Amino acid sequence: MTRILLIVLAFLAINSSYSQDLERNYHFDLVTISNVKDYSHGFMGKVIDFINQKDSTYNLFIKVNGLNNEATLNDRKKKQIIKFDVDEDFDYKTIDDLNKLSNSKLFTVVVHSKHKSYKNSTEDFEYELDSINNKTIVHLTRFKNKKRKKIISEHYHFLSVNNIYDGTSSSNYKNYILENHSLRIADNQELEKILHLKDGKIWLETQYISKKIVDFNFKFKIDEVYPKR
Repeated sequence: MTRILLIVLAFLAINSSYSQDLERNYHFDLVTISNVKDYSHGFMGKVIDFINQKDSTYNLFIKVNGLNNEATLNDRKKKQIIKFDVDEDFDYKTIDDLNKLSNSKLFTVVVHSKHKSYKNSTEDFEYELDSINNKTIVHLTRFKNKKRKKIISEHYHFLSVNNIYDGTSSSNYKNYILENHSLRIADNQELEKILHLKDGKIWLETQYISKKIVDFNFKFKIDEVYPKR
């Protein structure tokens, strides 16, 4: 009798834990909106990225172009992703629009691509000051090693006087440039665009529209789980 009772209690505990795992709550405090041209994947549209600046283990991004809208939440701590349906006419206005996402699908088996690190990499730095348009253009090229034969990343960063950053700034990027390359960018200039190059060709272009501080708890229940239990 005692053994049966223990089995029943264990079963109830497992189901209670599973039920609680289907109820999710993620806090976001920063949202970045940008126009993206991803030539490698054929995506041209708006990307809305939600993060918690104090917890980098998860983020939510919504891709909108009117044809193949999608929303994906990456939970790196749990090693899971959650996908949502996004209406064709979805138009983000306020943080409460997250509640318009529907049909949450949890994927518990996720294969993440490994980021290759280069311990001996070196970075070349060039910049141009456009005094007419009050812009700074920074060109960063990272090589596998000091021989500078193999390029592992190449970017152009455009900074200008703009009103993209509301309650925040691109100071982390500006501090990186100052600390690593001794270039002090004007206090009133902020990052507005990034060009990502591969083999000398642009494969990704990011044009920032806005970056705002928010305070939102995104609460929802998982509707479907894959693989099926």
